[in-house]
Amino acid sequence: MKINKKLLYIIIFVPIWFLWLFLGTDLMFGLAAGGFFIILSIITYKLIKKYDKKLKTLSGKIFLIITLLIIISIYPIHLIQVNKSKAIAFSIINKIEIYKTENGNYPKKLSQLVPNYITKLPYSSMGIFIKNKYLYYMNDEKGFYKISFPNILFTTLVYSSETKQWSISD
Repeated sequence: MKINKKLLYIIIFVPIWFLWLFLGTDLMFGLAAGGFFIILSIITYKLIKKYDKKLKTLSGKIFLIITLLIIISIYPIHLIQVNKSKAIAFSIINKIEIYKTENGNYPKKLSQLVPNYITKLPYSSMGIFIKNKYLYYMNDEKGFYKISFPNILFTTLVYSSETKQWSISD
């Protein structure tokens, strides 16, 4: 059984371009993520080409399917991590607002929330093996704060109490 190269390109590149569109809200982030997925696809294609004889077997087909599933699942896993990290951040934000209501000002450091408002400082859900702390910046003069956590590709997701929105920062 010979692999149809056009079909292979469609299977590999269509999901990549689809993901690129969704990741492309920030141009540089979209370009970097798209490039990352393209590199993964090229590596996968090279592996398939190298082990073409083995793909005739059941184990070869399973290898191909698993490789493609890994490439395609990167973005949904990232979304789950970001959403969970934002949910944790919103619980911190809620505690910061309660702190301000009770004390008249925002805390200067997140550690001021422990132990009266939270039992311990949480970590973001980004990454698998590395524990990433939430970063906190308080602007006394303007009366707002920012809370952030690391994102993929050396970017950071930042919440501003001034705008009440998340943004991506380099």
